[in-house]
Amino acid sequence: AGVAAAVQVCAVLAAAGRTLMVDECLEQVVKRVPGLREVLVTDRDGIVIMRYPPEDAGATTPSGMEAAFSIAADQASKTYMGKCQAITAVYDNHVIVQVNDPPLVLSLVADVDANVGSLVALAPKLRDTLAPLRDAVAKVSH
Repeated sequence: AGVAAAVQVCAVLAAAGRTLMVDECLEQVVKRVPGLREVLVTDRDGIVIMRYPPEDAGATTPSGMEAAFSIAADQASKTYMGKCQAITAVYDNHVIVQVNDPPLVLSLVADVDANVGSLVALAPKLRDTLAPLRDAVAKVSH
């Protein structure tokens, strides 16, 4: 229910003719998805493009994980199982779902007891929201 509500808020804002800011959508997603603590958008090298909550608000993603994810996703894609879409890592206190959205990496940091299936299901909707940002980063990096 939280995932659907967060996506619906973003859709309602856009339908109302209001310019939808990506950071507003990320904020709504974090506030409405149970157990989700942080959404982080980086480039493949781990350079932070945006995050919610802001870094000074207690963000928990370890530095450098995104660059390591890019390498792991590239290697996992060589297993003849198709392109690696996402990797989930479970730690003592957190679960991190990292989504490959070249040239971006989307990291969802949640409580260890969060519904990982709902986080993975959220990825395509966030990809759609991030499309203008992804296109802008792709133009700059070429």
